[in-house]
Amino acid sequence: MIIPCFQFIYEEELFCGAVYENLNLALNKPTWQANQYRPGNSLFHSSNAVDGLKSNLSGRGGQCTLSSGEHRTATWWVNLTSVYSIHDIRIYHRNDNNKLAYSTAVLLLFLGFSVYVSNTTNRLHGYLCFHDTNFTKSTIPAVVNIPCIIHGQYVIYYNERLSKVKYPDGYSKKAFNDICEVEVYDCRTGYYGPNCSLPCPDNCRFCHVETGECQCCEPGYQGYQCEIECKKEKLQHDLANLERAYIALSTEEGTVWRFRFYSTLGAVFVSVTVNTVFIIIICLKWKRRETKVPPITKEFCTPVQCEANNIYENIPGEYQELQKLGESSHYDAMQQKDG
Repeated sequence: MIIPCFQFIYEEELFCGAVYENLNLALNKPTWQANQYRPGNSLFHSSNAVDGLKSNLSGRGGQCTLSSGEHRTATWWVNLTSVYSIHDIRIYHRNDNNKLAYSTAVLLLFLGFSVYVSNTTNRLHGYLCFHDTNFTKSTIPAVVNIPCIIHGQYVIYYNERLSKVKYPDGYSKKAFNDICEVEVYDCRTGYYGPNCSLPCPDNCRFCHVETGECQCCEPGYQGYQCEIECKKEKLQHDLANLERAYIALSTEEGTVWRFRFYSTLGAVFVSVTVNTVFIIIICLKWKRRETKVPPITKEFCTPVQCEANNIYENIPGEYQELQKLGESSHYDAMQQKDG
């Protein structure tokens, strides 16, 4: 299935021979979190999780973002500033640089966390890459690597401790998003494979980073492998319609265009309605004319019909007398001739 294309803006691309070196797409990108610990204090700011620093993973080392820990939900996200072909996501949780504390007190804050990729800041509009349902405070790793083959712009870290929900033993009472670094890696547009070194099919803008299946064609091409060239006339027509629609929505010229469009549409509607009514009236009159039975008259009625309609009652007496006289005279003439 071919999905809609997006405009891609990539950072500097690094190559090592024929192998593409993955970039950390999240590095120094815009971030946000719902409830920061000590708001306004840069030691705990959301941007610390994308500063590229991982040498001090303690809560007060200035390289981690901390949440207040007073709420039942915790949300943090990074805006990659464009839609990318994401391959995997790497998360460094806070560990306070102390293995004992890390294993006994801190890790329980992260149990049950989820990671989403979305094209908006709403996680429910996106794709769930990972939801922890198996880790315990003794098994969760310090660094979690999450494969997530998807296209998206926002990477969202989420955790919750909802009321009236029974969580496994060892979970914290409130939700936290204490993370020290989030790294997002991709394949360069037009390549796929384990080392992102295999080219996508011709005329394919980007393909599945593992299988190479085309997911978005270059303009002017279509088909599962972008092998079908669109007709130039149709493409130009579609582009012209899109441009006109944009003008209609965003400029003063669009106001005139909308007025003309709706005026023409209204005139066509009135014309069609009037003609339809006229045709219906003509058809009804014609139908009545065909089904109307002509009245029975004296010239065309049979004696039975005339008797049924009492026509004889209206014949003048003089006519009856003349008829009788005529019959008698004719008989006499015949008798004389025979004689």
